[in-house]
Amino acid sequence: AVAASLVLAAGALGLAFAGGSRTIIPSPRPSANGLTSSPTSAPSVPPVAGAFRAADRPDVFDAGGQFELTSATVGWLRTYDAGSRPGGLFRTTDAGQTWTQLGVQPLGPTRFVDDTTAYVGTADSQILATHDGGATWRASTIDPPTGAFGPWFITAASPDVAFATYARNDASTELLVYSTTDGGATWGGPAHSTTAILDASYNKPQGGDNGPLWMTLGKADNKPFDNRVAISIDGGANWSIQPLPADSTFPASNLKGPSTIRMDGDGRETLALSDGDATGIYTTSDVGQSWTRIRTWPNGAIVELRSDTTWTATTPAAFWSTTDGGRTWRETPRETEPPVVGVTFATPDVGWGEVVCSHRIWQTQVTPDPICLGRATGVVFMATADGGATWQEIGQ
Repeated sequence: AVAASLVLAAGALGLAFAGGSRTIIPSPRPSANGLTSSPTSAPSVPPVAGAFRAADRPDVFDAGGQFELTSATVGWLRTYDAGSRPGGLFRTTDAGQTWTQLGVQPLGPTRFVDDTTAYVGTADSQILATHDGGATWRASTIDPPTGAFGPWFITAASPDVAFATYARNDASTELLVYSTTDGGATWGGPAHSTTAILDASYNKPQGGDNGPLWMTLGKADNKPFDNRVAISIDGGANWSIQPLPADSTFPASNLKGPSTIRMDGDGRETLALSDGDATGIYTTSDVGQSWTRIRTWPNGAIVELRSDTTWTATTPAAFWSTTDGGRTWRETPRETEPPVVGVTFATPDVGWGEVVCSHRIWQTQVTPDPICLGRATGVVFMATADGGATWQEIGQ
């Protein structure tokens, strides 16, 4: 979950970022255009009847999708289109043993905030919100100005405070940000902004996985890297610019960028930094003027900052976790075959991943792994309850 102070969003940007000097790019006051409070009902798709066991319906998961564990037992899954079967939205409350289809069809960005709250983009610029695990949905239709499209991102500072970021379709730097403070019942805006330090197009912001958006510059040949990052906690309406870490592992002149950022609301930021090879975790309490390196992985890692002190990292050789902000770490070697990819952890012990059978057939050039028999082009979702030491197919 995102730090509660982010609920303050742009109105308290100076407070949330207190403790150092930053360049702030403000946005004008939101215009009246685009204010929405829509009574329309959520679009529906034919659901799979009732709750079903994952083991009984492997076809539901064959096309893969976006999955997220919001706790040790509750998870969300957005599946992709597969032939004549449209993608859908599913939820489990028993760590994947059984699933319920939620009856809406996501066609835009999807943000799973916690065990009961999700925001979903659909067709016709609709944004759906649920606060009861998908039993009911609020639907609002955003009416962006001519030439704008989206939402490109949906970010959430809390279950009630969220932002929908739209862009111009002319590859300009302009962003249009709509916001809700009542859980998606109404949306206001747009606030007009730009892509901060970048003079490139709309698709440069990154992040938004229940955290801030950010942008870094690219690097031209024979030119030093601009060692700065722009961060927004309100969907791109306002941007704060600060230095990135720089040390012997990540020299200031070398191309690099964050893979995830977390703010704890007391002026402390934590980020995972990567240059394409190594990955490191750093913290700052003075808005990037100085950084403390927590640890690095020379061969790279996928880092998840689950709370202010609980973090996980997936490397080619092992799964790592800490519950004390990096003072101590647990290492679990990766010894499972076939290899599980796309791993995400809800806790240091409980995680999900997937085996992509088409990749495994190409890699092995022999008979596919037993788990892929009959699913040569499919995806098999996997679960661990021991920090990655062992894995089994979800629902088995």
